[in-house]
Amino acid sequence: MGAPVADVVEALLAISRYKGSENLFNVGSGIGLSLCELVKLIENELGRPLQVSYQESRSFDVPTNVLSIKRAINCLGWSPKVCATDGIHRFHQSLLGH
Repeated sequence: MGAPVADVVEALLAISRYKGSENLFNVGSGIGLSLCELVKLIENELGRPLQVSYQESRSFDVPTNVLSIKRAINCLGWSPKVCATDGIHRFHQSLLGH
């Protein structure tokens, strides 16, 4: 799961203040999370199993993709503060109106 909204906003603010020569930054957690792990986190948040339909991978599907956030950390002084579990919980609570 990518960075929750609060982390993305903080990264964009850091980028807007940045005066260096780099012009490309990855914004994310820097930690890989499989779809199965993501489903498990959502199931834990909801307190019930999800109905999941598994399909064969397609020829153009990327099996693993974890982008490095080292440049954002080093140049911007930015790093994510919200883990995937907390981000899912916050999103769920916002859907419930809490």
